[in-house]
Amino acid sequence: MSQLTLRESLRQFVPLPENKGEFYYDFLQSGPATALATALRFTLSTPGVHTAIVGTTNPARYAQNAALIAAGNLSDEEYQEIRAIWEQRADQHWLGLE
Repeated sequence: MSQLTLRESLRQFVPLPENKGEFYYDFLQSGPATALATALRFTLSTPGVHTAIVGTTNPARYAQNAALIAAGNLSDEEYQEIRAIWEQRADQHWLGLE
């Protein structure tokens, strides 16, 4: 089995609009642990979101994921930077909370 990059792994689960170009986020280039931590922290930084459900078959991942989000929410600047790219390129039904 070949090793997938985090970006390739995410593309399996996140539908990318064909005509909107590729979703590119700088944090995806920061290494797997940092990229995953940023993605989890982004999710938990979204107003009204209090839980991120992350599936795994490896029980040790629960502790690893908890450690990754220990830094808390992203700064407003970090959150808005990611959100702006999503809002620019995603189909309108994917925009989520305002």
